[in-house]
Amino acid sequence: MADDGTLNCSKWFHTTDAVPHFFDFRFHTLEELPVTIGRLQNLLVLNLCNNRLTSLPSELGLLAKLRTLYLGLNQLEALPASIGELKELRYIGLSDNRLTRVPNCLSRLNNLEKVSLDRNPIVTEQTPSQDSVMTTESIFVVTERFLCEDCQKKCLTDNKAEM
Repeated sequence: MADDGTLNCSKWFHTTDAVPHFFDFRFHTLEELPVTIGRLQNLLVLNLCNNRLTSLPSELGLLAKLRTLYLGLNQLEALPASIGELKELRYIGLSDNRLTRVPNCLSRLNNLEKVSLDRNPIVTEQTPSQDSVMTTESIFVVTERFLCEDCQKKCLTDNKAEM
């Protein structure tokens, strides 16, 4: 850890040879993720929970094989659009951040099975006011194929009513 709160990861991110499939950077008080993270082409799981990240480099979208991404307990207000390039991503944990809406880039992730958005200050689509801000206790987003038939019908009915 450098004195400025950044992680000196040059020893880990300089090569793609013999790269592990799992990196656990929990509790490292990271304030910044190096752009060289994009070199970890074979990474399957990346845990960046409980740091001080306020943004992520777009190079994160280069992790083509990534299946699980833990970003909870940071200070993220948005995700880079490149997250939408993580076509193998199945789970993304975004709890306890500063997200005010569900990131649009998630809609491009066809294999995504679960998103955790717990305890974020999500703003509803109503006119911005005190009443339209809610801190989510639990929000999980799942794809339609994981819903039972009754739940799929209810979602379709609810969506038609909103239009």
